[in-house]
Amino acid sequence: MDTKPLILPKKLLVAISGIGIAMIMGSFYNAYNGGEPNITWLLVGIACNFVAFFAVVIDVVRNPIKNRFTWILLLFLFSIISSFIYLIVRDNLIESKN
Repeated sequence: MDTKPLILPKKLLVAISGIGIAMIMGSFYNAYNGGEPNITWLLVGIACNFVAFFAVVIDVVRNPIKNRFTWILLLFLFSIISSFIYLIVRDNLIESKN
């Protein structure tokens, strides 16, 4: 089975996911420290992570990877951080036929 590329470039997806995580953390940090809650940051961060999550789920389904069930379970339980980690270690997870 041939490996198929991601629907967006890997570097772009890592950047989108990282920015989304930073925006969500910044929004919660601001609200925790008594600042006015900035819902725009939270919504943009969630949207960024949804894009990365969607791309990773498509990649997990289309490609032969090690521990597919574990990654699908992690993606649905801890979507924000697991999609970021998957994108970083993706090349090591894809099984080759060589």
